[in-house]
Amino acid sequence: MDPGAVQKRLAQAAVKLYKARKELKRYKAAKKIVEEQEAEAAEKAETTEYIRRPTFSILETILEVSEVKTVDIEVHGMKAKFYLSRPDEDIVPLRYLKKADTDKIVHRAVWIFSKAKDGRQVNQDKWPTLETVFFDVFHNLKNSPHWDKALFDDDKGSTATCPPNTDFRLARFNQDNVLHALISELFFNVDVMHPTSKPMLWFHLHPKVMGETLEYWTGYKEKRHDGPCSSGRIVVEYYPDAMFARTVLPVATTLTDNQPLDKALCQNFQLHLGQLLTNLHHLHINKYCLPDQEVFLINLHGSRLHVQRAVFPSPKISRIYCKKYKPADPKSELHTFRAGDTTRRYTEQDLEYDIDQLDWLHTLREDNNEAPDEEDKPVIRVLASQEYDLWTKSGWHAALKLLAGLNRYLMGGRAKCGVMQNMFEKFPIAESPPKESSAAKS
Repeated sequence: MDPGAVQKRLAQAAVKLYKARKELKRYKAAKKIVEEQEAEAAEKAETTEYIRRPTFSILETILEVSEVKTVDIEVHGMKAKFYLSRPDEDIVPLRYLKKADTDKIVHRAVWIFSKAKDGRQVNQDKWPTLETVFFDVFHNLKNSPHWDKALFDDDKGSTATCPPNTDFRLARFNQDNVLHALISELFFNVDVMHPTSKPMLWFHLHPKVMGETLEYWTGYKEKRHDGPCSSGRIVVEYYPDAMFARTVLPVATTLTDNQPLDKALCQNFQLHLGQLLTNLHHLHINKYCLPDQEVFLINLHGSRLHVQRAVFPSPKISRIYCKKYKPADPKSELHTFRAGDTTRRYTEQDLEYDIDQLDWLHTLREDNNEAPDEEDKPVIRVLASQEYDLWTKSGWHAALKLLAGLNRYLMGGRAKCGVMQNMFEKFPIAESPPKESSAAKS
């Protein structure tokens, strides 16, 4: 054998041996750290009350809140604070976003982005006839109004640029068609359904173009009818037999030109309150205390899409809407996350329940930090996601992922939306943690 080749192999073997020893040393160091942490935890467990630690990463479930832009608005004495450009995890729980990331439609290549990263630079007249996926979205988007500034950056309201020979009144209706085409195509391909009590019948979400003006309350029997007409709505209905449909969340677009940010958010908040009243009408509620609720809204400003999540904790809405509201003892813990039986075995369903509870408790924890106004009135917190430009490839796929995650969250049966709780027969008043499995009892 050639001495040079032997020497080369020896050198390679020496390098591999050195790397293996280095990895072994690193592994031993990591193992030592883990053993020290486990020993320290065992010592604490002997002297303190046992609290079950979840097997999932809490850091993945509970995210820290960073400094963001906020806008305070008021509607007939009812106040809200909007937190703008929040991460998607604040709108939809992280585990539903991870599931949405596995949907093929979210990452499916669209013809318009195969030509350029910015769809505005592509001639849509050359769109292939057989490539129909999301064609209607971009066809209507081309004829929609365009703003140079994003909604969250447009405090004073700027003038929209409309297609040639088209005024704003006609062009804005194309925004409604954009959302309808986008949600219809996306939800159809995600294909998330919830079983019913009847065989061969399921629940599914479906968008409707027809908007509606929702009644909302700003106090005990203080009815208001001055809200804006929604640009559409997403309903839950039976499949394949469409018996009836119930509105789950409203869809909004920019209705007027030169609309400042605070006015647009006021209209969005009126839609949130209208949907909240719809949710409460579908629940068996107590006249002294209302259940926790959350309301979602999809908003399109030109080509920029974002999703809002309004959080309505039980103490706040009960104080506003219930004439005979009885506040709970401030010393008592309203929400606990503690296992009573340390020997209990947990199924996958139990863990999913715990994760959803942690997500909601995290949301309530941040909500409790929201101080009331000077008159000691509660302030409703509304979280708004980033604005995703549908003309850009990155913004397009990010928007699809967020909407697909929202679909999975609503159809998962854990969302605190009264309409869904009624349809799925998971009423919040009678809600309790999952029962132990038969394997655990044995």
